Amino acid sequence: MFQRENIEFLKSKGLKISGNEKDRISVIKPKGLSGNYLPENSISKISIALEDEELYSDCPIIQIYKNENIFSAKCWDWVPGPGPGDFVIDFDSEDKLIQFLIHYYFENNVYFEARKRYVIQSRRSLNIVDLKNIFDQLLQQIENKFNKSEITFFNRGTFHKIPIEKWHITESEKDKMTVEAETGFLYFEIQKLRKKIDDKEEFDQEDFTYVSDLINELSFTMKNKD
Repeated sequence: MFQRENIEFLKSKGLKISGNEKDRISVIKPKGLSGNYLPENSISKISIALEDEELYSDCPIIQIYKNENIFSAKCWDWVPGPGPGDFVIDFDSEDKLIQFLIHYYFENNVYFEARKRYVIQSRRSLNIVDLKNIFDQLLQQIENKFNKSEITFFNRGTFHKIPIEKWHITESEKDKMTVEAETGFLYFEIQKLRKKIDDKEEFDQEDFTYVSDLINELSFTMKNKD
């Protein structure tokens, strides 16, 4: 399928080649090899068994097919797809395909960036940069809507809150328990937050529930402002 010198060239870059090398092969970038890589996720923790070794990869695997004089590179992980980073690309020469593989695994390109962006966005954790970006976006939109005017709210109770010390994981019907929820008024909660800020006190868990009440009320206010 590939000329021997091209197989050796890919291997010299650290890539692994698996398959019959006649009409179908897989190209794998081992985890830790310099070049493009995806953040750690569930897929990168699944081992890949090759003919003579077992390894892990931090990149999508590209399947190569040959039909007469056409080479096809396929990366398709979504069902039915296409999803972020999925592609099927045909090449009329082996050299063009080799160039694409090097470009995909070691250089900036739209296909890899699309997959990487999705993995970053969908991870089940967040960091300080995420929080800063989220709240910066929130504050910017509120500022654009209200500028320097005071924001007023309806005089209604905030949502029910269950104190953290009464949180309970229900695993079966018999485990269910009665918990007294707490309610409040947003203007009073904001008053408490202002006082803590002025007194240079740290927010506690209860204060964070007040902030969530404020954000929830702002969502209604922003909607009504449209």
